[in-house]
Amino acid sequence: MIIEAIGWIGSMLFCLCALPQLITVYRNKHGFGLSWGFLLLWLFGEILCAIYVGSQPIVQLPLIVNYALNLVMLLVIIYYKIAGAQIEASFSNVEHREAPRDCIVSSLPNDQTKDDN
Repeated sequence: MIIEAIGWIGSMLFCLCALPQLITVYRNKHGFGLSWGFLLLWLFGEILCAIYVGSQPIVQLPLIVNYALNLVMLLVIIYYKIAGAQIEASFSNVEHREAPRDCIVSSLPNDQTKDDN
């Protein structure tokens, strides 16, 4: 009974390690600081471990819950990594366009638009 409680507590603490990152990514609506290598290794590690634990004759429910919750959090993080990259790409397209000349001139203070010749 005590070992089962230890397993549940350990699994939930391990699972909750991703929660601060998930909150940050959700608030910022992007995952720019996370490398694809890290995310993909984490994703495939979770999937393979879940398959292994699920195939064992003795069901380890704390581990299955851990892997399921980690996969959900990881997929949300990956979603924002992709969505953030798309938003960044759309902004970079806007930044590279040249503003019309009249917009540039009209944005200058009045004394700079007059010819002093």
